[in-house]
Amino acid sequence: MLSRVCDLQQEIATFLRQKNLPGADHFSNPQWLAGLALLTDITMHLNDLNVKLQGKNILVTDMYSHITAFEAKLCLWEAQLAAGQFMHFPRIAACAPDDVDLNTCVGVVTSLREEFASRFTSVRPLAPGFKLFTSPC
Repeated sequence: MLSRVCDLQQEIATFLRQKNLPGADHFSNPQWLAGLALLTDITMHLNDLNVKLQGKNILVTDMYSHITAFEAKLCLWEAQLAAGQFMHFPRIAACAPDDVDLNTCVGVVTSLREEFASRFTSVRPLAPGFKLFTSPC
């Protein structure tokens, strides 16, 4: 849905202005649009993880691997965003560099990384058993 909002931002702004509805000004604010781009890119990555965690025949060890891989990606993205590299964030990359607040980008990814770390604390002690199950030798 966020992706469609980004794709149709001009049309949405025109509609809001024609109907005299609030919010049309946001679509002419490049900083707000950069924030929307950030949330759209992050939502895309979260949706990808969500799809990997669904299904009938997925084992808990596979789920754990997907989650730990995503946490590693968050660390990578945090460092890349701090350096102004947007290769994993195509919508942010399309924004003008002056419109993107790197501190906000890094802060959002840091918050997400910390939330993942706190949400899965009860599963981490089980990791050695997962390794034994996946590699019994």
